[in-house]
Amino acid sequence: MALDILGPLPVTTKGNRYVLVLMDYFTKWPEAIPIPDQEASTVAEELVRAWISGSADHEATGCTPADMLFGRTLRLPCDILFGRPSDTPSSPNEYLNNLEARLESVHAFARELIKLASERMKTRYDSGATGHHFKEGDQVWMYNPKRRRGLSPKLQQNWEGPYTIVKKLNDVIYRVQRSPNAKPKVIHINRLTPYRATDHSSV
Repeated sequence: MALDILGPLPVTTKGNRYVLVLMDYFTKWPEAIPIPDQEASTVAEELVRAWISGSADHEATGCTPADMLFGRTLRLPCDILFGRPSDTPSSPNEYLNNLEARLESVHAFARELIKLASERMKTRYDSGATGHHFKEGDQVWMYNPKRRRGLSPKLQQNWEGPYTIVKKLNDVIYRVQRSPNAKPKVIHINRLTPYRATDHSSV
Protein backbone atom coordinates (compact mmCIF):
# COMPACT_ATOMS: atom_id res chain seq x y z
CA MET A 1 0.00 0.00 0.00
CA ALA A 2 1.15 3.52 -0.80
CA LEU A 3 0.38 6.43 1.55
CA ASP A 4 0.97 10.14 1.08
CA ILE A 5 -0.30 13.41 2.53
CA LEU A 6 -1.22 16.33 0.28
CA GLY A 7 -1.06 19.83 1.75
CA PRO A 8 -1.19 22.12 3.52
CA LEU A 9 -4.21 23.45 1.62
CA PRO A 10 -6.69 26.23 2.45
CA VAL A 11 -8.61 25.28 5.59
CA THR A 12 -12.12 23.94 4.90
CA THR A 13 -15.24 24.82 6.87
CA LYS A 14 -14.74 21.58 8.80
CA GLY A 15 -11.19 22.48 9.75
CA ASN A 16 -9.40 20.15 7.33
CA ARG A 17 -6.27 21.35 5.55
CA TYR A 18 -4.65 18.10 4.38
CA VAL A 19 -5.67 15.14 2.23
CA LEU A 20 -4.62 11.62 3.16
CA VAL A 21 -4.09 9.73 -0.11
CA LEU A 22 -4.02 5.93 -0.08
CA MET A 23 -3.60 3.34 -2.83
CA ASP A 24 -3.43 -0.43 -2.58
CA TYR A 25 -0.94 -1.38 -5.30
CA PHE A 26 -2.49 -4.79 -5.98
CA THR A 27 -6.23 -4.13 -5.94
CA LYS A 28 -5.80 -0.48 -7.09
CA TRP A 29 -8.17 0.55 -4.28
CA PRO A 30 -7.85 4.35 -3.82
CA GLU A 31 -8.83 6.58 -0.92
CA ALA A 32 -8.65 10.38 -0.55
CA ILE A 33 -9.52 11.48 2.96
CA PRO A 34 -9.64 15.07 4.30
CA ILE A 35 -7.80 15.43 7.61
CA PRO A 36 -7.09 18.42 9.89
CA ASP A 37 -3.43 17.63 10.63
CA GLN A 38 -0.57 15.23 9.94
CA GLU A 39 -0.45 13.63 13.38
CA ALA A 40 0.17 9.89 13.42
CA SER A 41 -2.93 9.35 15.56
CA THR A 42 -5.09 11.18 12.98
CA VAL A 43 -3.71 9.14 10.10
CA ALA A 44 -4.15 5.87 12.02
CA GLU A 45 -7.75 6.74 12.92
CA GLU A 46 -8.66 7.52 9.30
CA LEU A 47 -7.03 4.34 8.05
CA VAL A 48 -9.43 2.39 10.26
CA ARG A 49 -12.51 4.56 9.74
CA ALA A 50 -12.47 5.80 6.14
CA TRP A 51 -14.30 4.03 3.35
CA ILE A 52 -15.07 4.99 -0.23
CA SER A 53 -16.74 3.33 -3.16
CA GLY A 54 -14.76 0.80 -5.13
CA SER A 55 -17.39 -0.31 -7.61
CA ALA A 56 -15.79 0.74 -10.90
CA ASP A 57 -13.58 -1.52 -13.03
CA HIS A 58 -9.91 -0.56 -12.99
CA GLU A 59 -8.19 -0.40 -16.38
CA ALA A 60 -5.11 -2.36 -15.28
CA THR A 61 -6.89 -5.21 -13.48
CA GLY A 62 -10.22 -5.38 -15.33
CA CYS A 63 -11.94 -5.80 -11.96
CA THR A 64 -13.44 -3.53 -9.34
CA PRO A 65 -11.33 -3.01 -6.21
CA ALA A 66 -14.23 -4.50 -4.22
CA ASP A 67 -14.12 -7.68 -6.34
CA MET A 68 -10.44 -8.10 -5.57
CA LEU A 69 -10.72 -7.20 -1.90
CA PHE A 70 -13.98 -8.91 -0.93
CA GLY A 71 -14.48 -11.46 -3.68
CA ARG A 72 -17.92 -10.09 -4.53
CA THR A 73 -19.58 -7.14 -6.26
CA LEU A 74 -20.63 -4.27 -4.01
CA ARG A 75 -24.36 -3.81 -3.50
CA LEU A 76 -25.24 -0.30 -4.65
CA PRO A 77 -28.31 1.93 -4.12
CA CYS A 78 -29.52 1.07 -7.63
CA ASP A 79 -29.80 -2.55 -6.56
CA ILE A 80 -32.53 -1.53 -4.12
CA LEU A 81 -34.53 0.01 -6.98
CA PHE A 82 -33.96 -2.58 -9.68
CA GLY A 83 -33.02 -5.64 -7.70
CA ARG A 84 -30.42 -8.24 -8.57
CA PRO A 85 -30.33 -12.04 -8.81
CA SER A 86 -30.01 -13.79 -5.48
CA ASP A 87 -26.61 -15.37 -4.89
CA THR A 88 -27.12 -16.35 -1.27
CA PRO A 89 -25.25 -19.62 -0.56
CA SER A 90 -27.07 -22.47 1.11
CA SER A 91 -24.50 -22.80 3.91
CA PRO A 92 -21.49 -21.01 5.43
CA ASN A 93 -19.17 -23.66 3.98
CA GLU A 94 -20.58 -23.10 0.50
CA TYR A 95 -20.09 -19.36 0.92
CA LEU A 96 -16.44 -19.80 1.95
CA ASN A 97 -15.76 -22.21 -0.91
CA ASN A 98 -17.37 -19.86 -3.43
CA LEU A 99 -15.46 -16.88 -2.00
CA GLU A 100 -12.12 -18.67 -2.14
CA ALA A 101 -12.70 -19.82 -5.72
CA ARG A 102 -13.84 -16.36 -6.85
CA LEU A 103 -10.90 -14.55 -5.23
CA GLU A 104 -8.46 -17.00 -6.79
CA SER A 105 -10.02 -16.48 -10.22
CA VAL A 106 -10.23 -12.68 -9.91
CA HIS A 107 -6.65 -12.35 -8.64
CA ALA A 108 -5.26 -14.56 -11.43
CA PHE A 109 -7.16 -12.53 -14.03
CA ALA A 110 -5.93 -9.26 -12.52
CA ARG A 111 -2.31 -10.43 -12.46
CA GLU A 112 -2.44 -11.18 -16.17
CA LEU A 113 -3.85 -7.73 -16.98
CA ILE A 114 -1.32 -6.01 -14.70
CA LYS A 115 1.45 -7.89 -16.53
CA LEU A 116 0.07 -6.77 -19.90
CA ALA A 117 -0.24 -3.16 -18.68
CA SER A 118 3.37 -3.26 -17.47
CA GLU A 119 4.54 -4.60 -20.83
CA ARG A 120 2.64 -1.84 -22.66
CA MET A 121 4.25 0.81 -20.44
CA LYS A 122 7.71 -0.65 -21.11
CA THR A 123 7.06 -0.68 -24.86
CA ARG A 124 5.97 2.98 -24.81
CA TYR A 125 8.98 3.94 -22.70
CA ASP A 126 11.47 2.04 -24.86
CA SER A 127 9.98 3.49 -28.04
CA GLY A 128 11.32 6.88 -26.96
CA ALA A 129 14.87 5.58 -26.78
CA THR A 130 17.54 7.07 -29.02
CA GLY A 131 18.70 5.31 -32.16
CA HIS A 132 22.22 4.86 -30.74
CA HIS A 133 23.69 1.50 -29.83
CA PHE A 134 26.75 1.19 -27.66
CA LYS A 135 29.25 -1.53 -26.91
CA GLU A 136 31.50 -2.10 -23.91
CA GLY A 137 34.31 0.44 -23.80
CA ASP A 138 32.43 3.17 -25.68
CA GLN A 139 32.50 6.63 -24.11
CA VAL A 140 29.23 8.50 -23.68
CA TRP A 141 27.69 11.61 -22.21
CA MET A 142 24.97 11.06 -19.59
CA TYR A 143 21.99 13.43 -19.41
CA ASN A 144 21.64 14.61 -15.80
CA PRO A 145 20.21 18.15 -15.59
CA LYS A 146 20.90 20.11 -12.42
CA ARG A 147 19.12 23.34 -11.58
CA ARG A 148 21.15 26.17 -10.07
CA ARG A 149 19.50 29.24 -8.60
CA GLY A 150 20.13 32.49 -10.40
CA LEU A 151 21.21 30.83 -13.64
CA SER A 152 18.99 30.40 -16.69
CA PRO A 153 18.18 26.73 -17.47
CA LYS A 154 19.50 27.32 -20.99
CA LEU A 155 22.92 28.18 -19.55
CA GLN A 156 23.11 25.24 -17.16
CA GLN A 157 25.05 22.05 -17.82
CA ASN A 158 22.75 19.10 -18.54
CA TRP A 159 25.33 16.50 -19.53
CA GLU A 160 27.97 14.72 -17.46
CA GLY A 161 30.92 12.76 -18.67
CA PRO A 162 32.52 11.19 -20.29
CA TYR A 163 31.29 7.86 -18.91
CA THR A 164 32.46 4.48 -20.14
CA ILE A 165 30.06 1.69 -21.09
CA VAL A 166 30.92 -1.14 -18.68
CA LYS A 167 28.21 -3.58 -19.71
CA LYS A 168 25.16 -3.76 -21.98
CA LEU A 169 22.40 -5.24 -19.82
CA ASN A 170 19.80 -5.35 -22.62
CA ASP A 171 18.86 -3.39 -25.73
CA VAL A 172 18.09 -0.19 -23.80
CA ILE A 173 19.81 -0.49 -20.40
CA TYR A 174 23.54 0.03 -19.85
CA ARG A 175 25.90 0.03 -16.89
CA VAL A 176 28.26 3.01 -17.08
CA GLN A 177 31.18 4.22 -14.97
CA ARG A 178 32.81 7.66 -14.72
CA SER A 179 36.21 6.30 -13.65
CA PRO A 180 37.68 2.93 -12.59
CA ASN A 181 37.15 3.77 -8.91
CA ALA A 182 33.70 5.35 -9.31
CA LYS A 183 30.47 3.56 -8.49
CA PRO A 184 28.81 2.17 -11.66
CA LYS A 185 25.37 3.47 -12.66
CA VAL A 186 22.59 1.68 -14.53
CA ILE A 187 21.17 4.07 -17.14
CA HIS A 188 18.49 3.92 -19.86
CA ILE A 189 19.76 4.56 -23.37
CA ASN A 190 17.57 7.65 -23.79
CA ARG A 191 19.88 9.45 -21.30
CA LEU A 192 23.05 8.58 -23.21
CA THR A 193 24.66 10.05 -26.30
CA PRO A 194 28.02 9.30 -27.95
CA TYR A 195 30.94 11.18 -26.43
CA ARG A 196 32.55 13.78 -28.61
CA ALA A 197 34.85 16.13 -26.75
CA THR A 198 33.62 19.20 -28.61
CA ASP A 199 29.92 18.59 -27.84
CA HIS A 200 29.80 19.51 -24.15
CA SER A 201 32.16 20.73 -21.50
CA SER A 202 33.30 17.89 -19.25
CA VAL A 203 31.85 18.25 -15.75
